[in-house]
Amino acid sequence: MAVESGPHPSLTRSRTLILQDLLKPALCPTHFHQDPTNPIFPLARLVEASNLLDKIHTTINSPTAESTFNIEEYILTIQTIINLQTILNTEIENRIHLYSGGLGLCNLALLIAFENGADAPPIATVNKNCKYSATESLNSVLSTIMSTVELSTSGARSIDFNLLPPFTTFLVYKAAAILTKGLLMDPRSRDWSERLNNLRLSRNFLRIVSARWLACERYLNLLDEDTTPRILKALEEGG
Repeated sequence: MAVESGPHPSLTRSRTLILQDLLKPALCPTHFHQDPTNPIFPLARLVEASNLLDKIHTTINSPTAESTFNIEEYILTIQTIINLQTILNTEIENRIHLYSGGLGLCNLALLIAFENGADAPPIATVNKNCKYSATESLNSVLSTIMSTVELSTSGARSIDFNLLPPFTTFLVYKAAAILTKGLLMDPRSRDWSERLNNLRLSRNFLRIVSARWLACERYLNLLDEDTTPRILKALEEGG
């Protein structure tokens, strides 16, 4: 709901904190030092990650004439997401990261956060530094996503659709949309070829999954609408 509502408040915005506090004992047993092997444990992490995603969305879109953007809360939420990612990576161990819904939502929240920072107009030295840091962080998250899906697109590993979270497909679409925009806005970039390869990789993943999930076909159509003939030709020549 958060990612689909665009600049408008999420449908869960007014209820998220109340519901989280109410359901925390049941859905977030990790907060109460319970056994992590409990089957509800992955759901608990999913609830935590989805709440942080909603919080990022709310912080970005909540400023009004009476309430300015809260940069401190924004940074704190990002740090909390990164900490949760570290915990999830430890818990997943040698399992495949592609199938972690919690990690997918964390990456999605970071994409939204860093894209917002990278697109902010630099009006002061501090803002310029923040913009640079956000851009570098955004590129790092994009690289992580591409590494996660690469084996599934190269044929080295087949996708288990029974384990693949639907959040992952939207995450890859969001990454592809950001890459497409970057190619359009900076056609002379030194890393243009690398961005193009990453875009091809993400589109190939969506194409593979579209054979099972129609949503991915919709994502590809949306990407095509925002892609110039030049980029489409370059994608085809490299594919």
